[in-house]
Amino acid sequence: LGDTMLYKVALEALRDFALNYQKKYTKLEKKSKRIYLRRSGVRRSLKNTSEVDALLKKYDFEVVYGDELTLKEKSKIFSQAEIIVGPGSSGFANIIFCQKDARIISFINKNRVWDTYLSAIGDAFDLDVKYLLSNKEEDINDFQTSYSIDVSILEEEIIHSLNLTKET
Repeated sequence: LGDTMLYKVALEALRDFALNYQKKYTKLEKKSKRIYLRRSGVRRSLKNTSEVDALLKKYDFEVVYGDELTLKEKSKIFSQAEIIVGPGSSGFANIIFCQKDARIISFINKNRVWDTYLSAIGDAFDLDVKYLLSNKEEDINDFQTSYSIDVSILEEEIIHSLNLTKET
């Protein structure tokens, strides 16, 4: 099991916090944002960032660095997200502010599949969470190392998640 365990009571408290915070500070709007949650650090990040950046630009994703935002800004941005993609990190904890049925695609090193916090939050908040694992051909023994993902699989997931047709 992963090193993060989220108990039902903790998830319920988190859900209550998010709902109360949004009622007080965030006006819920239509889900319209396509968010690319980028990492500032170099650990557990993408080796093929330029390929991923180009693909996500093609589909009008907005780059967001969660560590540069206030809680109020995160609440607003995540509440407007129809889809969020990016390298798996603690920044994904902000999906607690997403509206129901938002789609999440987290890129992760295949040796981190045991890290269950994101799927637990997704289940508790009725979000569609998917993982895009590192490329098969990479020999990644260190779960903290950087990795690459297959952008063609990412594009297929984006198209499927947003009910789009493939752009050329």
